[in-house]
Amino acid sequence: MSSASPQPLTPEGSVEAFYVHEPYVLTFGKDSVDIWRAGGPHGRLEHIATLAQFVLAPPSRLDPVFDTDRNLIIIADGAHGDGLPSLVVFSLVDGQLIRKLELYGSLNENGLPYADGKILVAIEEDKEHFPPHGLTKILLCDVVGDGGILGSVNLPARLQAREELRLNTDGGVLLPVHVRPNGDIVATSSEAWGEKMEILFWRGADISESPEPAASFTLDCGIEDGDTIYPICSAPLDEKTRLLAVYEAFGSTPQVGSACQTSIFAIDAETMTIRWHAKPIGGWVHTIRYIAALDVIVAFGRHQQWQHDDYDKRDTFQYVVALDPATGSERRMETINHGV
Repeated sequence: MSSASPQPLTPEGSVEAFYVHEPYVLTFGKDSVDIWRAGGPHGRLEHIATLAQFVLAPPSRLDPVFDTDRNLIIIADGAHGDGLPSLVVFSLVDGQLIRKLELYGSLNENGLPYADGKILVAIEEDKEHFPPHGLTKILLCDVVGDGGILGSVNLPARLQAREELRLNTDGGVLLPVHVRPNGDIVATSSEAWGEKMEILFWRGADISESPEPAASFTLDCGIEDGDTIYPICSAPLDEKTRLLAVYEAFGSTPQVGSACQTSIFAIDAETMTIRWHAKPIGGWVHTIRYIAALDVIVAFGRHQQWQHDDYDKRDTFQYVVALDPATGSERRMETINHGV
């Protein structure tokens, strides 16, 4: 274990990527990966440890996971050459390698949902192994015990035709996805353009034997005569409730005026029911968070309006919306003239 000592951090020429979580900073250099802690003497970062094994910075949008309760850092290591992707777990205290979990397929770069020692990894298998379009899987992995890969889920057979469209959508199929501490998984049918989408639920205890969802329900496009609905982002509200922002529009119409909106749902993952459905917000909500200290839901979005006969006379703006977490009612909305 390397002793903690105050050192200046000089990113120029030495740090290729860095990630921040609470007081910790994880830096990836050309030859080493280092753990630092903020709040040291003289306003400098304290160097805690160098990881015992060098790993490259993770792929885009696969930020390392910090479990400060267990003093762990989990890093997704993408496949290089003919190698397999893996999850590498290090000690947050001394940088020692705790375990390495080999995966398969190719990593889908859309986050690593984590809860109580369990982590979800989205992978894609090619069409040679799963004709005709390949297959997206969500791997449920145990990074604390010796369980390794506990199982995987994928779209049920009735929805697998959506795999054909996944390369033309932002997040592909099954995303966004959420894992509960008991291993239960809540996912969506896809981000493909369609008039309907499904919310899917798998029980963690059954995943190794039954890849089919234990429950599901359908959401329809909320715009009259609309033909497009797909999930944008999600976030936890409490231990059993998930917030989900869903985009609704006319498929051939840009994000303007009343032709598009975002609906925000609070979904009970235990009963697979909708607790509340907030009044739709014009435009596109790209980020949503529950702020426990203030007991408020905050959503960030953007909207664009113009005269249909004059594109140059357009009004583009960002906005911030505050919602009541118990009912979804709007507390406040402010527009912003800068990007959010």
